Amino acid sequence: MISQVTAADIEGLYAPWRRDVAALNTIESRHIALSALFSHAVRHRRIPVNSMTQAEKLENPVIPVDDRKFPSFDEITAIAKEIGPRLSPAISLMPYCGLRIGESLGVFPEDMRDGTLRIRRQVIRYKDASGKYTPKCAPLKHQKEGERAPHTRARFP
Repeated sequence: MISQVTAADIEGLYAPWRRDVAALNTIESRHIALSALFSHAVRHRRIPVNSMTQAEKLENPVIPVDDRKFPSFDEITAIAKEIGPRLSPAISLMPYCGLRIGESLGVFPEDMRDGTLRIRRQVIRYKDASGKYTPKCAPLKHQKEGERAPHTRARFP
Protein backbone atom coordinates (compact mmCIF):
# COMPACT_ATOMS: atom_id res chain seq x y z
CA MET A 1 0.00 0.00 0.00
CA ILE A 2 1.34 3.43 -0.96
CA SER A 3 0.77 4.87 2.52
CA GLN A 4 3.28 2.38 3.94
CA VAL A 5 6.12 3.34 1.57
CA THR A 6 8.85 5.22 3.41
CA ALA A 7 11.70 7.42 2.24
CA ALA A 8 14.06 4.52 3.06
CA ASP A 9 12.00 2.24 0.79
CA ILE A 10 12.36 4.69 -2.07
CA GLU A 11 16.09 5.07 -1.49
CA GLY A 12 16.27 1.27 -1.53
CA LEU A 13 14.91 1.27 -5.08
CA TYR A 14 17.92 3.18 -6.35
CA ALA A 15 20.46 0.46 -5.44
CA PRO A 16 19.18 -2.21 -7.86
CA TRP A 17 18.71 0.41 -10.57
CA ARG A 18 22.35 1.41 -10.18
CA ARG A 19 23.44 -2.23 -9.94
CA ASP A 20 21.61 -2.98 -13.19
CA VAL A 21 23.59 -0.08 -14.69
CA ALA A 22 20.55 1.95 -15.65
CA ALA A 23 21.46 5.25 -17.28
CA LEU A 24 21.16 8.31 -15.05
CA ASN A 25 18.40 9.66 -17.32
CA THR A 26 16.49 6.41 -16.96
CA ILE A 27 16.73 6.58 -13.18
CA GLU A 28 15.70 10.25 -13.26
CA SER A 29 12.66 9.36 -15.41
CA ARG A 30 11.65 6.67 -12.94
CA HIS A 31 12.10 9.13 -10.07
CA ILE A 32 9.89 11.70 -11.82
CA ALA A 33 7.14 9.13 -12.43
CA LEU A 34 7.18 7.96 -8.81
CA SER A 35 7.23 11.52 -7.54
CA ALA A 36 4.17 12.34 -9.64
CA LEU A 37 2.39 9.29 -8.26
CA PHE A 38 3.08 10.30 -4.66
CA SER A 39 2.18 13.96 -5.34
CA HIS A 40 -1.13 12.84 -6.81
CA ALA A 41 -1.83 10.66 -3.76
CA VAL A 42 -1.12 13.58 -1.39
CA ARG A 43 -3.23 16.00 -3.43
CA HIS A 44 -6.16 13.58 -3.32
CA ARG A 45 -5.63 12.88 0.39
CA ARG A 46 -4.78 9.21 -0.07
CA ILE A 47 -1.57 9.71 1.94
CA PRO A 48 -0.59 12.48 4.36
CA VAL A 49 2.97 13.04 3.16
CA ASN A 50 5.00 12.57 -0.02
CA SER A 51 7.76 10.10 0.80
CA MET A 52 9.57 11.04 -2.41
CA THR A 53 10.30 14.52 -1.07
CA GLN A 54 11.79 13.00 2.08
CA ALA A 55 13.97 10.48 0.24
CA GLU A 56 17.55 11.43 -0.50
CA LYS A 57 17.66 12.16 -4.20
CA LEU A 58 20.18 10.48 -6.45
CA GLU A 59 23.06 12.52 -7.70
CA ASN A 60 22.71 13.32 -11.37
CA PRO A 61 25.96 15.06 -12.13
CA VAL A 62 25.98 17.63 -14.88
CA ILE A 63 28.73 16.77 -17.30
CA PRO A 64 30.20 19.92 -18.80
CA VAL A 65 30.19 20.11 -22.58
CA ASP A 66 33.45 20.90 -24.33
CA ASP A 67 32.49 23.56 -26.88
CA ARG A 68 35.62 22.72 -28.86
CA LYS A 69 34.06 19.37 -29.78
CA PHE A 70 31.14 20.96 -31.60
CA PRO A 71 31.53 21.23 -35.36
CA SER A 72 32.15 24.74 -36.63
CA PHE A 73 29.80 26.61 -38.96
CA ASP A 74 32.15 25.80 -41.87
CA GLU A 75 32.22 22.10 -40.96
CA ILE A 76 28.40 21.92 -40.74
CA THR A 77 28.10 23.73 -44.07
CA ALA A 78 30.56 21.30 -45.71
CA ILE A 79 28.66 18.26 -44.36
CA ALA A 80 25.33 19.71 -45.53
CA LYS A 81 26.75 20.37 -49.00
CA GLU A 82 28.16 16.84 -49.31
CA ILE A 83 25.03 15.05 -48.11
CA GLY A 84 22.90 16.43 -50.94
CA PRO A 85 19.90 18.72 -51.40
CA ARG A 86 17.19 16.55 -49.76
CA LEU A 87 19.02 16.02 -46.46
CA SER A 88 21.06 19.23 -46.41
CA PRO A 89 18.42 21.24 -44.49
CA ALA A 90 18.25 18.52 -41.82
CA ILE A 91 21.99 18.82 -41.22
CA SER A 92 21.59 22.54 -40.48
CA LEU A 93 18.37 22.24 -38.45
CA MET A 94 19.83 19.81 -35.94
CA PRO A 95 22.67 21.96 -34.55
CA TYR A 96 21.14 25.39 -35.13
CA CYS A 97 17.57 24.68 -33.94
CA GLY A 98 18.19 21.75 -31.61
CA LEU A 99 15.96 19.37 -33.56
CA ARG A 100 16.27 15.62 -33.23
CA ILE A 101 17.12 13.62 -36.35
CA GLY A 102 13.52 12.48 -36.94
CA GLU A 103 12.16 16.00 -36.44
CA SER A 104 14.66 17.53 -38.84
CA LEU A 105 13.90 14.90 -41.50
CA GLY A 106 10.20 15.68 -41.17
CA VAL A 107 10.60 19.35 -42.14
CA PHE A 108 9.19 20.32 -45.53
CA PRO A 109 9.22 23.69 -47.34
CA GLU A 110 5.58 24.38 -46.45
CA ASP A 111 6.54 24.27 -42.75
CA MET A 112 8.26 27.67 -43.15
CA ARG A 113 5.96 30.67 -43.29
CA ASP A 114 6.78 34.34 -42.71
CA GLY A 115 10.15 33.51 -41.18
CA THR A 116 8.69 30.99 -38.73
CA LEU A 117 9.46 27.29 -38.88
CA ARG A 118 6.70 25.10 -37.48
CA ILE A 119 7.73 21.57 -36.63
CA ARG A 120 4.69 19.45 -37.49
CA ARG A 121 5.94 15.89 -37.85
CA GLN A 122 8.85 13.55 -37.41
CA VAL A 123 10.15 10.68 -39.49
CA ILE A 124 10.15 7.31 -37.75
CA ARG A 125 11.20 3.82 -38.79
CA TYR A 126 8.09 1.73 -39.40
CA LYS A 127 8.17 -2.05 -39.68
CA ASP A 128 5.80 -3.10 -42.45
CA ALA A 129 3.98 -6.43 -42.82
CA SER A 130 6.98 -8.02 -44.56
CA GLY A 131 9.25 -7.10 -41.64
CA LYS A 132 11.11 -4.44 -43.60
CA TYR A 133 11.76 -1.08 -41.95
CA THR A 134 10.72 1.96 -43.95
CA PRO A 135 10.57 5.66 -43.09
CA LYS A 136 7.16 7.09 -42.25
CA CYS A 137 5.96 10.52 -41.16
CA ALA A 138 4.34 10.53 -37.73
CA PRO A 139 3.07 13.11 -35.24
CA LEU A 140 5.68 14.61 -32.96
CA LYS A 141 6.54 12.74 -29.80
CA HIS A 142 3.77 13.01 -27.19
CA GLN A 143 1.31 14.52 -29.69
CA LYS A 144 -1.61 13.33 -31.73
CA GLU A 145 -2.06 14.03 -35.43
CA GLY A 146 -3.00 17.69 -35.97
CA GLU A 147 -2.33 18.73 -32.38
CA ARG A 148 -0.56 22.07 -32.18
CA ALA A 149 2.43 22.49 -29.90
CA PRO A 150 3.63 26.08 -29.46
CA HIS A 151 7.01 24.92 -28.11
CA THR A 152 7.89 23.42 -31.51
CA ARG A 153 8.40 26.74 -33.27
CA ALA A 154 11.61 28.47 -34.26
CA ARG A 155 11.84 32.04 -35.58
CA PHE A 156 14.26 32.95 -38.35
CA PRO A 157 15.13 36.49 -39.46
